[in-house]
Amino acid sequence: MPSNKKNLLALTGSFNQKVIQVNTYYVGSGKNRTIVTRMDIFLDNGQLAEFSLYKETIFSKLGELLGSVDIKTGNAEFDKTFRLKSKNETETQKIFNDEVINHCQNVKKDFTGTILSKENKLSFFMNGLPGNKMQLLHFNCLLSIVLLLTKHSSKPSGHSPKN
Repeated sequence: MPSNKKNLLALTGSFNQKVIQVNTYYVGSGKNRTIVTRMDIFLDNGQLAEFSLYKETIFSKLGELLGSVDIKTGNAEFDKTFRLKSKNETETQKIFNDEVINHCQNVKKDFTGTILSKENKLSFFMNGLPGNKMQLLHFNCLLSIVLLLTKHSSKPSGHSPKN
């Protein structure tokens, strides 16, 4: 059986004037088949620096020995728990301010998956369906971080409301 993606679920909607797509699909085949849930939030009014955020693992530590470098935020606990990678370190550090870092720290036990910013969208990936209590916790954790990060994608329009 070929190793192609088969969509199980595809939803599109909007929240806070942002288009959101949720896709759940199989990756792999046979005993190696895994369900992946991906959510994309399209940032129509701005962009973020491209970055990836995931939890520190033994493999990321091995990568560091081989020359892979992650961004240090200045928060020792966050830097020990998470891997933050970007080609634009300065812009990424602006996004990961105290509010975002503290929120990540508060939900770190439920953080499983990867958050990516690329071009005009924020995405997260997690294994499994958000159908049981544990998977819902993981989904909500990633979603809460992504929604917090969308605040940084807004650019001032130059218009101020009239009093």
